[in-house]
Amino acid sequence: TNDFAAPLHPPHAFGIIERRVYRANMPVHANFSFLQRLQLRTALVLSPEKPLREFEEFVAANGIELIHLGLEAWHPNTSWKPVRDELVKEGLEILLDEQRYPLIVICTSGRQQTGVLVGCLRRLQNWSLTLILHEYCSYAGENARLAAQQYIEQFDPDFVALPTPLPDWWSPTGPS
Repeated sequence: TNDFAAPLHPPHAFGIIERRVYRANMPVHANFSFLQRLQLRTALVLSPEKPLREFEEFVAANGIELIHLGLEAWHPNTSWKPVRDELVKEGLEILLDEQRYPLIVICTSGRQQTGVLVGCLRRLQNWSLTLILHEYCSYAGENARLAAQQYIEQFDPDFVALPTPLPDWWSPTGPS
């Protein structure tokens, strides 16, 4: 049978962040043939929940490095912040490491932790706050959280040391 004839089902909250950098909610079996087409090298999981066993088996079988940063950086949150600063800093450093591409950023819903991380990336790229929050809200929909938007707004781009070299898609002057 022709493998390209099989129907492809991207994860519900799938999107392209930049060239060879993607975002999604936690994939399930129906998404695996789609994900195989991306030829992923890295899956960065931001939520503290353990990934589904079938997803862990999928990444292992396909030689994808699974980085469960959400578990490593999780602590009881006693502040207003929707994510811990360490998760954002480490997540951005991984996301900006071109050696890990193609890479997918995942959280349970594909909206909250992923949305904050992408919003902070856009701050590093000097996007306008209006565009950043529009992108966040377009994924979060009715689940958009004010605390997440405030975190993105107050994020200090100097908090992250930019790697050298930067990815080929990098532009510090906002969207073109």
